[in-house]
Amino acid sequence: MGHARARKVSAQLVEDEGYRLRYERVAGIDVAKAKAGVRSRLPPAREGGRRVWRAEEVPATVREVLALAGRLLADGVELVVMEATPDYWRIWYYLLEGAGLRVQLVNSRHARQLAGRPKADQKDAQWIARLAEMGLLRPSLVPPPEIRALRDLTRMRLMLVRDRARERQRLEKLLEGALVKLSSVVHSMSGTKTARDILEAIVIRVHLDHVTLLDRSVAAIEDEIEAALDAIEGAWGISAGGVPSPAPGPDAAALAAVERLAEIPGVSPDLARAVIAEVGLDMTRFPTPGHLAAWAGLAPVARQSGPRARKPARGRGDAYLKGYCTQAALGASRTETFLGERFRRLARRIGGIRAQCAVGRSILVIVWHLLSDPGARFRDLGPGWHERKTDRDRKIRSHLRQLQALGLDVTLTEATA
Repeated sequence: MGHARARKVSAQLVEDEGYRLRYERVAGIDVAKAKAGVRSRLPPAREGGRRVWRAEEVPATVREVLALAGRLLADGVELVVMEATPDYWRIWYYLLEGAGLRVQLVNSRHARQLAGRPKADQKDAQWIARLAEMGLLRPSLVPPPEIRALRDLTRMRLMLVRDRARERQRLEKLLEGALVKLSSVVHSMSGTKTARDILEAIVIRVHLDHVTLLDRSVAAIEDEIEAALDAIEGAWGISAGGVPSPAPGPDAAALAAVERLAEIPGVSPDLARAVIAEVGLDMTRFPTPGHLAAWAGLAPVARQSGPRARKPARGRGDAYLKGYCTQAALGASRTETFLGERFRRLARRIGGIRAQCAVGRSILVIVWHLLSDPGARFRDLGPGWHERKTDRDRKIRSHLRQLQALGLDVTLTEATA
């Protein structure tokens, strides 16, 4: 008896009203490049009826998205949810948010991990809406508009700086090919006046003009970044007279956000602005510093099954923020500070790369505290803190063991000053 031919079954969503709703009126959007599928989930049209679906396909143009926003507002939609697709989500999120709708961006992996998702593109928006109405999706962090504008500028600056570094490397390669070992005798190929004069004399005009153009572009972007951050009142400090100001002065009651972060070893003002552009100024979005570290991908992911524990996996998160923190950690490693000594101690035991990530996480924890409390200031514990603490704890443990060996039960309390 031959095997019967398997009948192909199309993907289906099984209707089940036996669950508790978090939202009565929701909409799910499956975003593509040129259009999106929108599925609205609304209350039943009559008493005792089933909940109503409304499906439509909307082109990704400003006029059509604003028209969609009007229809969703007319339907009383409480929540609009979409998956984070590469950059295509921005027009939908920004315009719907600007129209007054509550919009959430979710990680597509979270929606896929929940059992029951049909494998069909036309059902994606419907599945997102079903999960949203039950409150089963965790929203991604989308900063407010002023922070988004600042982030665009800082990321553009980063791209220009990288382009400038690549052009300088091309210039050095060209010189090496011409048997001119300029980089062996000057500190920087184009960052010093001596090197610049030599390059002008050699007449390497194409590369030098490109580096000059990028220098001007970086300087212009930095001016725009400073102006954009000065326009955000949440980043201001408080002067000695109690007046909020973007430049509160040396005797300020509270420093501006950039100045507070720039006190951390390894963090320059430019790096501080870039960190603020990624995390924003509202730390209530991250309940603890650990949440912020995990969002940045600086928290290792535990992998354990039964008694077997494997090497922690690398965390995924904001690659820009992680890069800024590890860059700051590398800068701090060259200082005689608590963070510098921490890097050196860890590097001897676990290697330089992992030590850089660990110190970057420590810097991000400090950032969380400084942004959570505008009146807080960074205070370095000093390079000898680890040694002092280790010696003190070792003596305490030694004395406790001796007293316990004599049959004494000891309770320790810190002495009051």
